[in-house]
Amino acid sequence: MVAVADNGGRVEVVDRRRAVLLDEKLPRQVFHAAAALPAEEAAEMIGRVRSDACDAAIAVLEEVTGVLGDVLGVGVVAWQPAVPEGLDRILASHQLMHAAEGDLYRGALQDGADAVGLRVYQFLPSDLPSTAAAAVGLTPQVITDELADLGRRVGPPWQRDQKDATLAAWSVLRFVADR
Repeated sequence: MVAVADNGGRVEVVDRRRAVLLDEKLPRQVFHAAAALPAEEAAEMIGRVRSDACDAAIAVLEEVTGVLGDVLGVGVVAWQPAVPEGLDRILASHQLMHAAEGDLYRGALQDGADAVGLRVYQFLPSDLPSTAAAAVGLTPQVITDELADLGRRVGPPWQRDQKDATLAAWSVLRFVADR
């Protein structure tokens, strides 16, 4: 999770943290774990994980808004594959189990943001550089240079997920500020 602010026309990272959405006692890949259970137990475990992930999302978003004050929105970078209805269909396909797990955590973030009154802006990873460049009003090369400069200023870790989160946050900042 990365939060940015405009500091006189220059974007600054004001907070970054790993947002843990699940107690380590529960399975992160809940659909994979549920595949070995009877249907009723599987549905119950998935529901418990989703509920816990939503509660954790609310807690971390409340903590961040408490620290930062005026948070304009939440940017989420993720693929959004179609997940069919019906647990039995999902559990019959390894690919759908992965898609459903991503959907579960995106849903928990959406519900958490709704609970604390924040709008969610979703970004596809493949579209993020061009979307961010358009939102911020800079060329993709300038965006890349700015990200590298931000990485030097904040120090490690500065990997792909932190860079993508920063681009999403920067885009949200511009989307909301320009309204």
